[in-house]
Amino acid sequence: VILCGYGPTGAIVARRLQEVGLPIVIVDLNYKQVQALKASKQHAVYGDSASTIVLEAAGLQNAALLVVTIPDPQAMRALVRKVKRERPDLPIIMRVRYRSDRDSLVALGADDVVWEEQEAGEEIAHRALRRLEITPN
Repeated sequence: VILCGYGPTGAIVARRLQEVGLPIVIVDLNYKQVQALKASKQHAVYGDSASTIVLEAAGLQNAALLVVTIPDPQAMRALVRKVKRERPDLPIIMRVRYRSDRDSLVALGADDVVWEEQEAGEEIAHRALRRLEITPN
């Protein structure tokens, strides 16, 4: 699994995937973060995830899945275009803040796009109902 972006969301995804034994390669633009990951024996690549060289270094040709947690919609669109050109069969899971970004990424070929506002709203509603001891129908 190639994971693009190792901020708070990416770190959570990485931990969960590693807990079940999946090998991951982390791609990030934060040089210090990449060095820290490498020091802790994690496979990490420094650079722009939309770069062909960076994607090749991360193992794009052998990847089973691409997970994208970077926050920049323009960079995400460039990444989806590049990956779908190189590996049209590779599933891509992404997160977005706004619904309009979700729709454009799906149109470009992203396979699964998590809309942050929807997921947060659903989780808050779920917790509110649980706190009030109400079981939805």
